[in-house]
Amino acid sequence: MYLFEKIAAENAKEYVLLLPKERFKEMLNPTVSLCIEIIPNCLNNLMTKIPQEYTAKVRLDQSVASFAHSPLGNF
Repeated sequence: MYLFEKIAAENAKEYVLLLPKERFKEMLNPTVSLCIEIIPNCLNNLMTKIPQEYTAKVRLDQSVASFAHSPLGNF
């Protein structure tokens, strides 16, 4: 989910995710990466909250030597 989708979902009583039925699963597959959009000011704090048994990394932009950014400038 992207930032504004997450904000809308948090503020709604109900929300609907539209996706192909093949992608709907009862449980997430731990071998498939979960991509989330992070506000830059929250990155360091968020990284300290991830349990040690999980692997987290910030995706790098392939065109320049920096982090990948969303259209809003988030990671």
